[in-house]
Amino acid sequence: MVVYNVTMNVDSGIEKDWFQWMKDIHIKNVIETGYFVDCKVFQLISDEPQGTTYAFQYFADAYEDVLKYQEEHGARLQMEVVSRYGDKVMSFRTMLEQVHQHIG
Repeated sequence: MVVYNVTMNVDSGIEKDWFQWMKDIHIKNVIETGYFVDCKVFQLISDEPQGTTYAFQYFADAYEDVLKYQEEHGARLQMEVVSRYGDKVMSFRTMLEQVHQHIG
């Protein structure tokens, strides 16, 4: 299992519209590429005055799936966010590989 983590800091003036759009449109578009099996969204707990930070964790079966997503769809889907919200949203991406799971 590989997690493609997209961390985004969002200006409070657009946060409500942005979050609704992300939930209704963007996540669906990313999942529909076929390279991810799930998405979980987390809000960072922080007293930071500069907007709100979220982590979107897209789950893929393999590292190669994330690479194919980036090659075939990543730039276009990232540009949709930039075109809609400009510099009101700052983001960075990381990949995490699951190496252990402990339940219980």
